[in-house]
Amino acid sequence: MDDDKRVCECLEGLIDWQSLECEFAGMAYNGEQAYSMIDEQQVDILITDLKMPVMGGVELLKKLHENHKNVVTIFLSAYEDFSAAQLGMEYNVKRYILKPLDQYKIKEITETVSEINDQLSKEQYLHYLLSGRSFEHDVKNNLETGNYVFFE
Repeated sequence: MDDDKRVCECLEGLIDWQSLECEFAGMAYNGEQAYSMIDEQQVDILITDLKMPVMGGVELLKKLHENHKNVVTIFLSAYEDFSAAQLGMEYNVKRYILKPLDQYKIKEITETVSEINDQLSKEQYLHYLLSGRSFEHDVKNNLETGNYVFFE
């Protein structure tokens, strides 16, 4: 999410989301739009600017912490804001990347999304193991129903 449409389009177009096993959920141009989008669909990773109209990234982060604590955030900003970076440590921010975006920063975002996705997969697998469900039972059930989801 960014109030600069070009940044959003760059993130959507230059990152190979499919190879990261991610779905690009959409673009928002302020925190209020982003919060509504997150509220309506499951979002695991948020890439957001800090300073935007209506609701900025820090305010959005605080609001997400109330109802969507599991959303992992990557901050983008044209400003070095130490207080925002500190706050990010408390609110599940994985990385703080300074604009302007270039090929190295796109690569850094891609690597960070990959790290987050790997961590989320491990957490889902651990949750599955701790649930006490039987893998064999799930495979049989998946084959019978045609539903091939092992992790919830």
